[in-house]
Amino acid sequence: MVKQFETLLSSRSNYSEYRKFLSTANLPCLPYFGLFLTDLTFVTDGNADSGNFGFHNLLKRRKQHEILQLFAHFRTREFVFHPVLALQTYVHQLQPLSEDERYSLAIALANKT
Repeated sequence: MVKQFETLLSSRSNYSEYRKFLSTANLPCLPYFGLFLTDLTFVTDGNADSGNFGFHNLLKRRKQHEILQLFAHFRTREFVFHPVLALQTYVHQLQPLSEDERYSLAIALANKT
């Protein structure tokens, strides 16, 4: 399963496998927001605001719109969550760790890698 996710989320070919997956994903779906931000940044910073003769670069605006439309597509259906009483009970009974306990745990985890 890990290998499948590595293949799906590989940055090779501008995340082509992930983009292909998103194009057929059933809604509701929560895509990786960073992909859209990267695309918007690339289009915004990589293209001039004005085209020939000082007119607005409409191709840039169209591409920005396409990216935002795709992101908005994933917001067209809401997730429906049902409460799980056993999980809620478990979470509510958890006691937070002290700062010293968190620090010790962080050190122990860092030493494992």
